Amino acid sequence: MAKVMIITGATSGIGKGAAFEMARRKWRLVLSGRNSEAMKHVVEECKRLGAEEVTYVLGDLTDSTTAKKIVGHAIKTFGQIDSLINNAGMLVGGNLESAKDDLSDYDAQMDGNVKSVVRLTKVALPFLIKSKGTIVNVSSVCGTNPMPGAFYYCMSKSALDQFTKCLAMEVAPKGVRVNSVNPGVIRTEFQQRAGFTEDTYQQKKAMAKVMIITGATSGIGKGAAFEMARRKWRLVLSGRNSEAMKEVVEECKKLGAEDVTFVLGDLTDPPTAKNIVDHAIETFGQIDSLINNAGMAVLTSFPNASETLEDFDTQFDNNVKSVLRLTKHALDHLIKTKGTIVNISSIAGLNAYPTCVYYCMSKSALDQFTKCLAMELASQGVRVNSVNPGAIVTNFMKRIGITEEQEKEMFENCKKTHPLGRVGQIDETAKAIAFLATDDSSFITGELLKVDGGATVYKP
Repeated sequence: MAKVMIITGATSGIGKGAAFEMARRKWRLVLSGRNSEAMKHVVEECKRLGAEEVTYVLGDLTDSTTAKKIVGHAIKTFGQIDSLINNAGMLVGGNLESAKDDLSDYDAQMDGNVKSVVRLTKVALPFLIKSKGTIVNVSSVCGTNPMPGAFYYCMSKSALDQFTKCLAMEVAPKGVRVNSVNPGVIRTEFQQRAGFTEDTYQQKKAMAKVMIITGATSGIGKGAAFEMARRKWRLVLSGRNSEAMKEVVEECKKLGAEDVTFVLGDLTDPPTAKNIVDHAIETFGQIDSLINNAGMAVLTSFPNASETLEDFDTQFDNNVKSVLRLTKHALDHLIKTKGTIVNISSIAGLNAYPTCVYYCMSKSALDQFTKCLAMELASQGVRVNSVNPGAIVTNFMKRIGITEEQEKEMFENCKKTHPLGRVGQIDETAKAIAFLATDDSSFITGELLKVDGGATVYKP
Protein backbone atom coordinates (compact mmCIF):
# COMPACT_ATOMS: atom_id res chain seq x y z
CA MET A 1 0.00 0.00 0.00
CA ALA A 2 1.31 3.47 -0.91
CA LYS A 3 2.73 5.63 1.84
CA VAL A 4 0.98 8.76 3.12
CA MET A 5 2.55 12.23 3.21
CA ILE A 6 1.30 15.53 4.65
CA ILE A 7 2.60 18.63 2.84
CA THR A 8 1.86 22.11 4.19
CA GLY A 9 1.98 25.25 2.08
CA ALA A 10 1.12 23.09 -0.91
CA THR A 11 -0.69 25.63 -3.07
CA SER A 12 2.42 27.36 -4.40
CA GLY A 13 6.19 27.36 -4.70
CA ILE A 14 8.24 24.66 -3.02
CA GLY A 15 5.24 23.00 -1.39
CA LYS A 16 3.46 22.70 -4.73
CA GLY A 17 6.64 21.37 -6.32
CA ALA A 18 6.98 18.78 -3.54
CA ALA A 19 3.37 17.69 -4.06
CA PHE A 20 3.97 17.21 -7.78
CA GLU A 21 7.19 15.26 -7.16
CA MET A 22 5.56 12.89 -4.69
CA ALA A 23 2.53 12.49 -6.97
CA ARG A 24 4.89 11.14 -9.64
CA ARG A 25 6.17 8.70 -7.01
CA LYS A 26 2.60 7.49 -6.32
CA TRP A 27 2.43 8.59 -2.68
CA ARG A 28 -0.97 9.23 -1.12
CA LEU A 29 -1.10 12.93 -0.30
CA VAL A 30 -2.73 15.14 2.31
CA LEU A 31 -2.18 18.74 1.22
CA SER A 32 -2.63 21.86 3.31
CA GLY A 33 -3.00 25.48 2.23
CA ARG A 34 -5.22 28.55 2.44
CA ASN A 35 -6.19 29.29 -1.18
CA SER A 36 -9.17 27.20 -2.26
CA GLU A 37 -8.88 27.79 -6.02
CA ALA A 38 -5.12 27.23 -6.07
CA MET A 39 -5.55 24.02 -4.07
CA LYS A 40 -8.04 22.63 -6.58
CA HIS A 41 -5.53 23.20 -9.39
CA VAL A 42 -2.74 21.48 -7.41
CA VAL A 43 -4.92 18.46 -6.60
CA GLU A 44 -5.96 18.14 -10.23
CA GLU A 45 -2.33 18.28 -11.40
CA CYS A 46 -1.24 15.73 -8.78
CA LYS A 47 -3.83 13.30 -10.11
CA ARG A 48 -2.70 13.94 -13.67
CA LEU A 49 0.89 13.18 -12.64
CA GLY A 50 -0.05 9.79 -11.21
CA ALA A 51 -1.28 10.23 -7.64
CA GLU A 52 -4.36 8.07 -7.19
CA GLU A 53 -5.34 9.45 -3.80
CA VAL A 54 -5.04 13.15 -2.99
CA THR A 55 -7.00 15.00 -0.34
CA TYR A 56 -6.61 18.37 1.33
CA VAL A 57 -7.45 20.58 4.29
CA LEU A 58 -7.85 24.35 3.96
CA GLY A 59 -6.76 26.45 6.89
CA ASP A 60 -4.21 28.77 8.48
CA LEU A 61 -1.58 26.86 10.46
CA THR A 62 -1.21 29.74 12.91
CA ASP A 63 -4.76 28.85 13.98
CA SER A 64 -4.16 26.28 16.71
CA THR A 65 -7.07 24.11 15.54
CA THR A 66 -5.75 23.59 11.99
CA ALA A 67 -3.02 21.13 12.94
CA LYS A 68 -5.53 18.75 14.54
CA LYS A 69 -7.80 19.05 11.51
CA ILE A 70 -4.97 18.08 9.14
CA VAL A 71 -3.80 15.10 11.18
CA GLY A 72 -7.34 13.99 11.96
CA HIS A 73 -8.26 14.13 8.27
CA ALA A 74 -5.15 12.15 7.30
CA ILE A 75 -5.87 9.38 9.80
CA LYS A 76 -9.58 9.27 9.01
CA THR A 77 -8.86 9.06 5.26
CA PHE A 78 -5.78 6.84 5.12
CA GLY A 79 -5.24 5.42 8.62
CA GLN A 80 -1.57 6.35 8.78
CA ILE A 81 1.04 9.08 8.29
CA ASP A 82 4.46 8.15 6.91
CA SER A 83 5.98 11.55 6.23
CA LEU A 84 5.41 15.15 7.28
CA ILE A 85 6.72 18.00 5.13
CA ASN A 86 6.59 21.23 7.15
CA ASN A 87 6.85 23.71 4.29
CA ALA A 88 4.44 26.56 5.11
CA GLY A 89 6.16 29.76 6.16
CA MET A 90 6.27 33.51 5.66
CA LEU A 91 8.57 36.54 5.57
CA VAL A 92 8.04 40.14 6.70
CA GLY A 93 10.94 42.40 5.74
CA GLY A 94 12.40 45.19 7.82
CA ASN A 95 15.22 46.04 10.19
CA LEU A 96 15.13 46.49 13.95
CA GLU A 97 15.14 50.27 13.78
CA SER A 98 11.99 50.35 11.65
CA ALA A 99 10.29 47.36 13.29
CA LYS A 100 7.02 47.83 15.11
CA ASP A 101 7.35 48.53 18.81
CA ASP A 102 4.73 45.92 19.64
CA LEU A 103 6.92 43.21 18.02
CA SER A 104 3.95 42.05 15.95
CA ASP A 105 6.22 41.26 12.98
CA TYR A 106 8.36 39.11 15.28
CA ASP A 107 5.28 37.30 16.59
CA ALA A 108 3.90 36.76 13.08
CA GLN A 109 7.08 35.13 11.79
CA MET A 110 7.74 33.05 14.87
CA ASP A 111 4.13 31.85 14.74
CA GLY A 112 4.22 31.17 10.99
CA ASN A 113 7.70 29.65 10.75
CA VAL A 114 8.24 27.97 14.12
CA LYS A 115 5.20 27.53 16.37
CA SER A 116 3.01 26.23 13.53
CA VAL A 117 5.67 23.62 12.72
CA VAL A 118 6.09 22.60 16.35
CA ARG A 119 2.32 22.33 16.79
CA LEU A 120 1.68 20.20 13.69
CA THR A 121 4.68 17.99 14.42
CA LYS A 122 3.48 17.46 17.99
CA VAL A 123 0.04 16.32 16.80
CA ALA A 124 1.43 14.08 14.05
CA LEU A 125 4.30 12.56 16.05
CA PRO A 126 2.53 9.50 17.54
CA PHE A 127 1.50 8.38 14.06
CA LEU A 128 4.98 8.99 12.64
CA ILE A 129 6.49 6.93 15.46
CA LYS A 130 4.04 4.14 14.67
CA SER A 131 5.07 4.10 10.99
CA LYS A 132 8.75 4.85 11.71
CA GLY A 133 8.28 7.77 9.37
CA THR A 134 10.14 10.90 8.36
CA ILE A 135 9.89 14.63 8.99
CA VAL A 136 11.33 17.22 6.60
CA ASN A 137 11.30 20.84 7.71
CA VAL A 138 11.70 23.37 4.91
CA SER A 139 13.97 26.04 6.35
CA SER A 140 16.32 28.48 4.58
CA VAL A 141 19.98 29.38 4.26
CA CYS A 142 18.89 32.37 6.34
CA GLY A 143 18.91 30.04 9.32
CA THR A 144 22.70 29.98 9.19
CA ASN A 145 23.52 33.14 7.21
CA PRO A 146 22.24 36.61 8.13
CA MET A 147 20.28 38.52 5.50
CA PRO A 148 19.86 42.31 5.76
CA GLY A 149 16.28 43.41 6.17
CA ALA A 150 15.02 40.04 7.34
CA PHE A 151 16.39 39.53 10.82
CA TYR A 152 13.17 38.15 12.37
CA TYR A 153 12.94 35.69 9.47
CA CYS A 154 16.57 34.63 10.00
CA MET A 155 15.95 34.17 13.71
CA SER A 156 12.86 32.05 13.07
CA LYS A 157 14.65 29.80 10.58
CA SER A 158 17.59 29.37 12.96
CA ALA A 159 15.15 28.27 15.66
CA LEU A 160 13.57 25.86 13.18
CA ASP A 161 16.99 24.39 12.31
CA GLN A 162 17.74 23.74 15.96
CA PHE A 163 14.30 22.15 16.37
CA THR A 164 15.22 19.81 13.50
CA LYS A 165 18.49 18.74 15.10
CA CYS A 166 17.15 18.36 18.63
CA LEU A 167 14.09 16.44 17.49
CA ALA A 168 16.25 14.20 15.31
CA MET A 169 18.18 13.14 18.42
CA GLU A 170 15.04 12.59 20.47
CA VAL A 171 13.08 10.44 18.03
CA ALA A 172 15.95 8.53 16.40
CA PRO A 173 15.67 5.64 18.89
CA LYS A 174 12.04 5.29 17.80
CA GLY A 175 12.97 4.95 14.14
CA VAL A 176 11.83 8.40 13.02
CA ARG A 177 14.24 10.46 10.90
CA VAL A 178 14.13 14.26 10.99
CA ASN A 179 15.93 16.47 8.49
CA SER A 180 15.77 19.91 6.96
CA VAL A 181 16.02 21.37 3.48
CA ASN A 182 17.59 24.84 3.56
CA PRO A 183 17.07 26.49 0.16
CA GLY A 184 18.77 29.62 -1.08
CA VAL A 185 17.07 31.81 -3.66
CA ILE A 186 14.63 29.56 -5.52
CA ARG A 187 12.48 30.27 -8.55
CA THR A 188 9.24 28.98 -7.15
CA GLU A 189 7.08 29.10 -10.24
CA PHE A 190 6.58 25.49 -11.33
CA GLN A 191 7.27 24.75 -14.99
CA GLN A 192 5.55 21.92 -16.84
CA ARG A 193 7.70 19.60 -18.95
CA ALA A 194 5.36 19.61 -21.95
CA GLY A 195 5.38 16.69 -24.32
CA PHE A 196 7.16 14.14 -22.14
CA THR A 197 5.99 11.56 -19.67
CA GLU A 198 8.03 11.43 -16.48
CA ASP A 199 9.58 8.10 -17.49
CA THR A 200 10.66 9.55 -20.83
CA TYR A 201 12.08 12.61 -19.14
CA GLN A 202 14.11 10.56 -16.67
CA GLN A 203 15.49 8.40 -19.49
CA LYS A 204 16.47 11.46 -21.48
CA LYS A 205 18.18 12.97 -18.45
CA ALA A 206 20.31 9.85 -18.02
CA MET A 207 20.93 9.27 -21.74
CA ALA A 208 24.62 9.58 -22.66
CA LYS A 209 25.65 10.52 -19.12
CA VAL A 210 29.10 9.20 -18.21
CA MET A 211 30.44 8.69 -14.69
CA ILE A 212 33.91 7.79 -13.41
CA ILE A 213 33.95 5.92 -10.09
CA THR A 214 37.24 5.15 -8.33
CA GLY A 215 37.68 2.39 -5.78
CA ALA A 216 34.85 0.57 -7.52
CA THR A 217 35.82 -3.01 -6.71
CA SER A 218 34.52 -3.02 -3.14
CA GLY A 219 32.56 -1.23 -0.47
CA ILE A 220 31.03 2.17 -1.15
CA GLY A 221 32.54 2.43 -4.64
CA LYS A 222 31.01 -0.88 -5.67
CA GLY A 223 27.68 0.17 -4.17
CA ALA A 224 27.79 3.42 -6.14
CA ALA A 225 28.51 1.51 -9.35
CA PHE A 226 25.49 -0.74 -8.77
CA GLU A 227 23.23 2.23 -7.98
CA MET A 228 24.23 4.13 -11.11
CA ALA A 229 23.94 0.97 -13.22
CA ARG A 230 20.30 0.77 -12.17
CA ARG A 231 19.95 4.37 -13.34
CA LYS A 232 21.35 3.47 -16.78
CA TRP A 233 24.47 5.64 -16.58
CA ARG A 234 27.50 4.74 -18.67
CA LEU A 235 30.29 3.84 -16.28
CA VAL A 236 34.07 4.05 -16.23
CA LEU A 237 35.23 2.11 -13.17
CA SER A 238 38.66 2.20 -11.56
CA GLY A 239 40.29 -0.21 -9.13
CA ARG A 240 43.30 -2.43 -8.54
CA ASN A 241 41.84 -5.94 -8.26
CA SER A 242 41.29 -7.50 -11.68
CA GLU A 243 39.07 -10.40 -10.60
CA ALA A 244 36.91 -8.24 -8.35
CA MET A 245 36.53 -5.70 -11.15
CA LYS A 246 35.26 -8.31 -13.59
CA GLU A 247 32.59 -9.35 -11.07
CA VAL A 248 31.50 -5.74 -10.54
CA VAL A 249 31.28 -5.08 -14.29
CA GLU A 250 29.22 -8.24 -14.82
CA GLU A 251 26.80 -7.28 -12.03
CA CYS A 252 26.47 -3.72 -13.36
CA LYS A 253 25.38 -5.10 -16.71
CA LYS A 254 22.84 -7.38 -15.03
CA LEU A 255 21.45 -4.34 -13.21
CA GLY A 256 20.85 -2.47 -16.44
CA ALA A 257 24.02 -0.62 -17.41
CA GLU A 258 24.53 -1.01 -21.15
CA ASP A 259 28.01 0.53 -21.28
CA VAL A 260 30.54 -0.33 -18.56
CA THR A 261 34.29 -0.16 -18.95
CA PHE A 262 37.18 -0.05 -16.52
CA VAL A 263 40.81 0.90 -15.94
CA LEU A 264 43.04 -1.03 -13.54
CA GLY A 265 45.68 0.90 -11.65
CA ASP A 266 46.87 2.54 -8.44
CA LEU A 267 45.78 6.17 -8.19
CA THR A 268 48.90 7.09 -6.25
CA ASP A 269 50.78 6.31 -9.46
CA PRO A 270 50.58 9.62 -11.42
CA PRO A 271 49.93 8.08 -14.88
CA THR A 272 46.79 6.29 -13.64
CA ALA A 273 44.69 9.45 -13.46
CA LYS A 274 45.50 10.37 -17.04
CA ASN A 275 44.84 6.78 -18.16
CA ILE A 276 41.36 6.84 -16.61
CA VAL A 277 40.37 10.17 -18.14
CA ASP A 278 41.84 9.33 -21.54
CA HIS A 279 39.99 5.99 -21.56
CA ALA A 280 36.70 7.69 -20.65
CA ILE A 281 37.06 10.23 -23.46
CA GLU A 282 38.21 7.68 -26.03
CA THR A 283 35.31 5.38 -25.15
CA PHE A 284 32.44 7.80 -24.55
CA GLY A 285 33.65 11.24 -25.63
CA GLN A 286 32.62 12.99 -22.42
CA ILE A 287 32.61 12.94 -18.61
CA ASP A 288 29.53 14.09 -16.71
CA SER A 289 30.36 13.06 -13.16
CA LEU A 290 33.46 12.12 -11.17
CA ILE A 291 33.13 10.10 -7.97
CA ASN A 292 36.41 10.26 -6.04
CA ASN A 293 35.90 7.28 -3.75
CA ALA A 294 39.26 5.48 -3.50
CA GLY A 295 41.01 5.97 -0.17
CA MET A 296 42.67 4.23 2.75
CA ALA A 297 43.58 4.49 6.42
CA VAL A 298 46.47 3.42 8.62
CA LEU A 299 45.70 3.11 12.31
CA THR A 300 48.39 4.66 14.47
CA SER A 301 48.56 7.11 17.34
CA PHE A 302 50.77 10.15 16.90
CA PRO A 303 53.23 9.23 19.70
CA ASN A 304 53.81 5.86 18.03
CA ALA A 305 53.98 7.17 14.47
CA SER A 306 57.18 6.85 12.47
CA GLU A 307 59.52 9.85 12.52
CA THR A 308 59.86 9.48 8.75
CA LEU A 309 56.16 10.44 8.45
CA GLU A 310 55.67 7.47 6.15
CA ASP A 311 52.09 6.92 7.35
CA PHE A 312 51.35 10.62 6.83
CA ASP A 313 52.62 10.53 3.26
CA THR A 314 50.76 7.30 2.47
CA GLN A 315 47.39 8.59 3.64
CA PHE A 316 47.71 12.05 2.13
CA ASP A 317 48.86 10.54 -1.17
CA ASN A 318 45.85 8.20 -1.26
CA ASN A 319 43.16 10.41 0.25
CA VAL A 320 44.14 13.85 -1.04
CA LYS A 321 46.79 13.98 -3.76
CA SER A 322 45.22 11.19 -5.83
CA VAL A 323 41.90 13.06 -5.74
CA LEU A 324 43.56 16.33 -6.75
CA ARG A 325 45.40 14.65 -9.59
CA LEU A 326 42.37 12.87 -11.07
CA THR A 327 40.14 15.92 -10.65
CA LYS A 328 42.73 18.09 -12.37
CA HIS A 329 42.85 15.75 -15.39
CA ALA A 330 39.05 15.47 -15.61
CA LEU A 331 38.25 19.12 -14.97
CA ASP A 332 38.18 20.47 -18.54
CA HIS A 333 35.76 17.72 -19.56
CA LEU A 334 33.52 18.33 -16.52
CA ILE A 335 33.42 22.05 -17.29
CA LYS A 336 32.39 21.24 -20.84
CA THR A 337 29.42 19.13 -19.66
CA LYS A 338 28.66 21.32 -16.62
CA GLY A 339 29.09 18.14 -14.63
CA THR A 340 29.40 17.11 -11.01
CA ILE A 341 32.13 15.99 -8.64
CA VAL A 342 31.41 13.96 -5.50
CA ASN A 343 34.28 13.34 -3.10
CA ILE A 344 33.84 10.48 -0.62
CA SER A 345 35.19 11.74 2.66
CA SER A 346 34.28 10.71 6.23
CA ILE A 347 32.89 12.15 9.42
CA ALA A 348 36.52 11.74 10.51
CA GLY A 349 37.09 14.95 8.56
CA LEU A 350 34.65 16.70 10.89
CA ASN A 351 35.29 14.97 14.23
CA ALA A 352 38.51 13.92 15.96
CA TYR A 353 39.12 10.21 16.63
CA PRO A 354 42.01 8.50 18.46
CA THR A 355 44.62 6.36 16.67
CA CYS A 356 43.85 7.80 13.23
CA VAL A 357 45.22 11.33 13.37
CA TYR A 358 46.60 11.34 9.81
CA TYR A 359 43.38 9.88 8.41
CA CYS A 360 41.31 12.58 10.11
CA MET A 361 43.69 15.26 8.83
CA SER A 362 43.55 13.94 5.27
CA LYS A 363 39.76 13.83 5.23
CA SER A 364 39.56 17.34 6.66
CA ALA A 365 41.87 18.53 3.89
CA LEU A 366 39.63 16.77 1.36
CA ASP A 367 36.56 18.50 2.79
CA GLN A 368 38.16 21.90 2.40
CA PHE A 369 39.14 21.01 -1.16
CA THR A 370 35.48 20.20 -1.83
CA LYS A 371 34.29 23.56 -0.54
CA CYS A 372 37.01 25.65 -2.18
CA LEU A 373 36.61 23.90 -5.53
CA ALA A 374 32.84 24.33 -5.33
CA MET A 375 33.34 28.09 -5.07
CA GLU A 376 35.82 28.16 -7.94
CA LEU A 377 33.72 26.11 -10.36
CA ALA A 378 30.21 27.31 -9.57
CA SER A 379 30.38 30.09 -12.16
CA GLN A 380 31.22 27.46 -14.79
CA GLY A 381 28.23 25.30 -13.93
CA VAL A 382 30.15 22.49 -12.18
CA ARG A 383 28.84 21.38 -8.80
CA VAL A 384 31.20 19.89 -6.20
CA ASN A 385 29.97 18.11 -3.08
CA SER A 386 31.06 15.50 -0.57
CA VAL A 387 29.53 12.47 1.10
CA ASN A 388 30.85 12.02 4.64
CA PRO A 389 29.85 8.55 5.89
CA GLY A 390 29.90 7.42 9.48
CA ALA A 391 30.06 3.75 10.40
CA ILE A 392 29.07 1.81 7.28
CA VAL A 393 29.16 -1.98 6.94
CA THR A 394 31.97 -2.57 4.42
CA ASN A 395 35.26 -4.47 4.36
CA PHE A 396 37.12 -1.21 5.11
CA MET A 397 37.64 -2.07 8.77
CA LYS A 398 39.23 -5.41 7.97
CA ARG A 399 41.54 -3.79 5.41
CA ILE A 400 42.95 -1.43 8.03
CA GLY A 401 43.62 -4.21 10.53
CA ILE A 402 40.47 -4.25 12.66
CA THR A 403 39.64 -7.79 13.75
CA GLU A 404 36.14 -9.19 13.36
CA GLU A 405 35.66 -9.09 17.12
CA GLN A 406 36.82 -5.46 17.32
CA GLU A 407 34.53 -4.52 14.45
CA LYS A 408 31.58 -6.20 16.13
CA GLU A 409 32.32 -4.28 19.34
CA MET A 410 32.62 -0.99 17.43
CA PHE A 411 29.35 -1.51 15.61
CA GLU A 412 27.62 -2.44 18.86
CA ASN A 413 28.89 0.81 20.38
CA CYS A 414 27.41 2.70 17.42
CA LYS A 415 23.97 1.86 18.76
CA LYS A 416 24.79 4.29 21.58
CA THR A 417 26.70 6.95 19.62
CA HIS A 418 24.40 7.02 16.56
CA PRO A 419 20.94 8.41 17.39
CA LEU A 420 19.38 6.07 14.81
CA GLY A 421 20.75 3.21 16.90
CA ARG A 422 22.53 1.27 14.16
CA VAL A 423 25.31 1.36 11.59
CA GLY A 424 24.72 2.33 7.98
CA GLN A 425 24.52 0.17 4.88
CA ILE A 426 26.38 0.59 1.60
CA ASP A 427 23.22 1.24 -0.41
CA GLU A 428 22.30 4.16 1.86
CA THR A 429 25.62 5.82 1.05
CA ALA A 430 25.31 4.95 -2.65
CA LYS A 431 21.95 6.69 -2.86
CA ALA A 432 23.45 9.80 -1.27
CA ILE A 433 26.19 9.75 -3.91
CA ALA A 434 23.59 9.39 -6.66
CA PHE A 435 21.63 12.31 -5.25
CA LEU A 436 24.63 14.65 -5.33
CA ALA A 437 25.86 13.42 -8.72
CA THR A 438 22.56 13.93 -10.53
CA ASP A 439 20.15 16.77 -11.23
CA ASP A 440 18.18 15.77 -8.13
CA SER A 441 20.58 18.10 -6.26
CA SER A 442 20.78 20.74 -9.00
CA PHE A 443 20.93 23.66 -6.55
CA ILE A 444 23.42 22.16 -4.10
CA THR A 445 27.18 22.75 -4.19
CA GLY A 446 29.90 22.90 -1.55
CA GLU A 447 27.90 20.60 0.72
CA LEU A 448 29.35 17.96 3.04
CA LEU A 449 26.48 15.48 3.24
CA LYS A 450 26.79 13.41 6.40
CA VAL A 451 25.47 9.85 6.13
CA ASP A 452 26.07 8.91 9.74
CA GLY A 453 22.82 8.12 11.51
CA GLY A 454 23.04 11.42 13.35
CA ALA A 455 26.45 10.69 14.91
CA THR A 456 27.79 14.20 14.31
CA VAL A 457 24.68 15.75 15.85
CA TYR A 458 25.00 13.67 18.99
CA LYS A 459 28.05 14.80 20.93
CA PRO A 460 28.15 13.19 24.37
